[in-house]
Amino acid sequence: MLTLAAAQVRTSPQLRERSLGVLQGLTIAEAAVQQPEALRLLRSHDPATSVPGGESPGAMRQRVVADIERICEQHRGRWR
Repeated sequence: MLTLAAAQVRTSPQLRERSLGVLQGLTIAEAAVQQPEALRLLRSHDPATSVPGGESPGAMRQRVVADIERICEQHRGRWR
């Protein structure tokens, strides 16, 4: 029988959501009026493209994958 101890929750800023720069906090309707070019860039789905002041999907992926790999390495051999 597997017994689990109380889990300790740890957070990592590297696992946060993607920064949308000038679009942050805007609805799609607001972005279409206030930042149409930035919205077009966001909708391009190009992993190398970011909106002004934001993070590209590729950069977010690199950041998140690197942190997941770090976490896995810290826990290597602990679970079987």
